[in-house]
Amino acid sequence: MEGISLTDKVSLQQALERALFEEVGVSKDHVSKFNTQYHYYDFFLLEKNYFEIGLTAVVKMDTIFEEYIRDLPAQDRELEINKFEPVLLKKNEIEKFLKNKKVYNQGLFTLKMVCAREFIFINIKNNRDIPY
Repeated sequence: MEGISLTDKVSLQQALERALFEEVGVSKDHVSKFNTQYHYYDFFLLEKNYFEIGLTAVVKMDTIFEEYIRDLPAQDRELEINKFEPVLLKKNEIEKFLKNKKVYNQGLFTLKMVCAREFIFINIKNNRDIPY
């Protein structure tokens, strides 16, 4: 989940590459090394705190998560995640994950929209106790 801001000069690919680096630690070197595909989906609300427009997208990399991605140092000082927890793109796995974790509303929206494109319709719990 990442927002597009003025620093991206309205380049969706640049926004995704910056997000990968800041949030996960995946550099442009990793992107070029592993067959990387970008899939852009939705724009959503203006994020009021940082004046950003939300974007739902999927980045697919031809690599092994546990071997090359899991332990990369993220650069963002305000991470939206506590730790990486890969979840299979299956309805029951996603709903089980969401039942036990707090997820930002933007993350829930992104997950819901990505799943819908895979014809997976998930039941999302109420997350009103989550700031944002």
